Amino acid sequence: MMKQLQFLALLLFLGIWQGHSQNLPDVWDFGATQLDAASYDNQLDVDAINAWYDSSIAPGTTGINLPDFVAGDLTWTGGGNDRLRTSNTALTRYDENISDYEDFKGRIYINSSGATGRFFSLELQEDDEVTLWATTQNGTGQLHFEYAADPEMQNDVIPVTKELTELNFVAKTAGTYRIYDDTDKPSYFRIIRKAAEYSAVSGSVDLTAASGIPDGYSLNFTNEAGKTWSASVSGGTYSLNLPIGEQYQLSLEGAEGYSITSATSLEITESSTSFDVTIQKDGGASSSGLADVWDFGATQLDASEYNNQLDVDAINAWYDSSIAPGTTGVNLPDFAAGDLTWTGGGNDRLRTSNTALTRYDENISDYEDFKGRIYINSSGATGRFFSLELEEDDEVTFWALSQNGNGKLHFEYAADPEMQNDVIAVGAEITEVHVVAKAAGTYRIYDDTDKPSYFRFIRKAANYVTLTGAVDLAGATGIPADYQIVFTNEAGKSWSWTADGENYSVQLPAGYTYELSLENANGYIISNGSSLEVNAGTTSYDIAIQKVELYEVSGAITGLGDALSELVSLDFVPDPEANSIYVPEPMVDLDAGTYSVQLEANMAYTIEAEGVNDYFIPENTVEITANTSRDIEFEKKPLQDVSIVANGLTDAQKSDLVLTFTNLNEPDYTYTFSDITTIALRDGVYEISLSGLDQYPLQLAPTSNLVVDGAAVSKSLDFEQVMNWSFDDMDITTDTEYYKGLMFTGNIKNEKAKGHLAAGSGGTISVPMQPGQKMVVTYYYAADFSIDGGDAITTSSGSTSQLETTTYEYPGTEAGTAVITINATSYITNIEIIDVVAYAAEITVGEDKDYQTINGALDAISRMDRPNSERVTVLIDPGNYEEMLVINQDNVTLKNAALIPSIELTNQGVDIASNAVRVTSYYGYGYNYYSQGTDNKWNADILAVNKANGSQPYNNVSGTTNASFWNATVVVSADGFIAEDLIIENSFNQYISKKESEDVLVLVSGNKGERPTDYGNTSVQDRSFVERAAAIGIASGSDKVILDKCRIVGRQDSFYGGSDTRVVVY
Repeated sequence: MMKQLQFLALLLFLGIWQGHSQNLPDVWDFGATQLDAASYDNQLDVDAINAWYDSSIAPGTTGINLPDFVAGDLTWTGGGNDRLRTSNTALTRYDENISDYEDFKGRIYINSSGATGRFFSLELQEDDEVTLWATTQNGTGQLHFEYAADPEMQNDVIPVTKELTELNFVAKTAGTYRIYDDTDKPSYFRIIRKAAEYSAVSGSVDLTAASGIPDGYSLNFTNEAGKTWSASVSGGTYSLNLPIGEQYQLSLEGAEGYSITSATSLEITESSTSFDVTIQKDGGASSSGLADVWDFGATQLDASEYNNQLDVDAINAWYDSSIAPGTTGVNLPDFAAGDLTWTGGGNDRLRTSNTALTRYDENISDYEDFKGRIYINSSGATGRFFSLELEEDDEVTFWALSQNGNGKLHFEYAADPEMQNDVIAVGAEITEVHVVAKAAGTYRIYDDTDKPSYFRFIRKAANYVTLTGAVDLAGATGIPADYQIVFTNEAGKSWSWTADGENYSVQLPAGYTYELSLENANGYIISNGSSLEVNAGTTSYDIAIQKVELYEVSGAITGLGDALSELVSLDFVPDPEANSIYVPEPMVDLDAGTYSVQLEANMAYTIEAEGVNDYFIPENTVEITANTSRDIEFEKKPLQDVSIVANGLTDAQKSDLVLTFTNLNEPDYTYTFSDITTIALRDGVYEISLSGLDQYPLQLAPTSNLVVDGAAVSKSLDFEQVMNWSFDDMDITTDTEYYKGLMFTGNIKNEKAKGHLAAGSGGTISVPMQPGQKMVVTYYYAADFSIDGGDAITTSSGSTSQLETTTYEYPGTEAGTAVITINATSYITNIEIIDVVAYAAEITVGEDKDYQTINGALDAISRMDRPNSERVTVLIDPGNYEEMLVINQDNVTLKNAALIPSIELTNQGVDIASNAVRVTSYYGYGYNYYSQGTDNKWNADILAVNKANGSQPYNNVSGTTNASFWNATVVVSADGFIAEDLIIENSFNQYISKKESEDVLVLVSGNKGERPTDYGNTSVQDRSFVERAAAIGIASGSDKVILDKCRIVGRQDSFYGGSDTRVVVY
């Protein structure tokens, strides 16, 4: 027996008795999900979690707060009111409040904001890797991974939003680590601890181009957690052990003036054993002098100008070798491609039309120059970023867009973000971004707000020129001996020359315009021009410096009251006709309420203020001939009464109405009024927005801006009933209770740019309805929902271009609601309420017929009582119908009503035969239109409002986005559509139509230049104008579409056909 115990003790000592011997990662999952036992040691199961609670509590009881607990090497120290929230009903818990995450069934919710005293403690060995999944309630979390014994040694802080975020940490030393949030209320879903495995890495060091490198230099390998391993070089080789599974950045230590010219990024795997390094003395030529390009569609740019860093093989190598090249449905892994690396979230996507590439899908708009994009599948995910190695002054150009149009891209110097963190706004259209590195090192590129897509990166080394010239000081007597001439480029970086004789010399990157200024030389100016464009041929530029006669004016700042703290600056602007070069630099003391400034003598200045636009300076000019004292007195700008006439609202609704006025010329100035009878505004042009009416099915009709100009003004606001909800005009989050009269519960949110609701399991949508109405719900991609407890309505099409609908007739005899219950994740693109009218097998369109427009007839069909989708034929009188049609009802026929119908065009296509019916519109790619509504269709009210405002806020979209189908005149998303003897046309490439001649066009990316504006002009038939503009678009899944003796007129992409459709053309 003693020998058996000794043997058992030996096994335990050697670590080969328990599962830990397998070196498996330990996992703590707070829903008791059991991960694959061949890959993980599951530390928690139902019994282990229930054992945290008092034995008197029956397992599976709800409403119980989380106690402190110990689970092996993981302990929890809480506050007594924290909660385990899980859908695993076998667990004792607080409730089942957990969103519909596919991989997670439970979360520990910390019920106090910034509670640093509530934390996990985890025992770790040096280089242990910790992965955890977390969210924060308000999206402002700052999670800490802190070495408890010495936080200064390691205290990693990572922002965590409302979106589920995967976080990765590496322990820099052995001991206890604490995990907590110092700002928000976090939720933790799962924690995984993995022991580091090491690989011996060695390689040769090529010093051919590194003559004179100091003895004793070393190679540093730094991982993403910031830990560094050093290797000394001996006999032209090095060796060291590195943890597997990490990405390392290489650098030199003890070798100033030398750089690594081979790859500086290394991913260590089990098979990593060798990595050679080349070192070059700085100042030597690069290997080719060409710009490096990373294109995510594997497009190969001209090899005489670019080093193409990516091709099909390189991109496919990012993926596991078990995945066949060209496979779809595969998420993007982290990767390294030379000096560019990607750190992602596991669910990001390569979307490309290059079918030779392994990818997620081919969802990329038809960009002429780009075939692939990397799509980041999380909003504001600052932990998902590109890392790019750069030398000082390297130029980086990249192309990107953001899903919802509000992206904020960062170009950040990783070692010191305060040195450089450029932020660039990126909209929903592809944007070319230019940045310049202010220092050598690693830069990160990420979006802190939206879901970005990246198409291509180009890195170009700076080309320096030596600029020299004479400095003329004849008019600058008394200038300080240490004055400097400063050259500042558009990127904000400066180079300076300190006075040393009568000639200067400075090295500057070519290709920039520089602003010249002086330092340490107050009262002196550069008199012969302060702007200089430097190109490869710019070698000399003489500079003249001149002394100016300055005097000081100072005094108090009065009249602002509490608004004094908002004063950003005072500016003294010289008389423009005087052509003064001197720029005054006022000093403002907000605490004392005083200012002082030096001004040129006998120069008239206008005083301007920034930050206090509600005030003005009545006496705003100054001219001095000696030191002077003068106060600057502000007065409040006069307010004008604004009378609001709210048409369509009850008194109760008027009481709930809150109006906000945004000054369009001063966007930071907004004024909100909860009482619409007391509105007063200063002069300006104001955009009007509202709140407070979300619980009502009401919306503000298209409304022009309010203009206040020196007198009281009245403004009529027309409110209209909402019977159609498209989910593309405001952000809907899981905290949104009402949206234009719809009521939400549970996990309901939208993606505004895509115009759909993403509704999670258990959510509900209550829709207000009246007797005699029916509801049409449009959905796509994936859906599983029911209406008022009826049968489940489902789809798993996986397509965003295949729209499906279901119809529900309200059975009530009084006003009420219909409740849509979400059974599983559903994507709903539209909900419409329709007043039902009697069925008619045949209706007419014409000047004196049932309906005057085809759209009027289609609207009537959508409201008909057609339980079996009985066919309706629309007889259309001959004529020109400039309309955009959407056929979304089954079994509709549009027919030329002429006895002998024709499809003949005359007068170069401008006119038609007298017995022809033409349906036509004029939108095309590359232009925005004042007439275009948010549904991408023509709208008379929108045209009138945008003309009145002189602006066009909506961006014309292409492809299948927003059901555009390349601006198709007729869009068919229904079965059984028949068109007989019709001309279906997009006039964009044919002639200027009547409505186009009355519209206002805005040129955007892809335009073909200014278009004629006179009706009937056919010059747009010239090839130089031809662009994508569809006449007809047939959405995916539309069946049994018949075009009988029709004429389809267009020049490029005239006919769009989706997948899984059947179309017959006679």
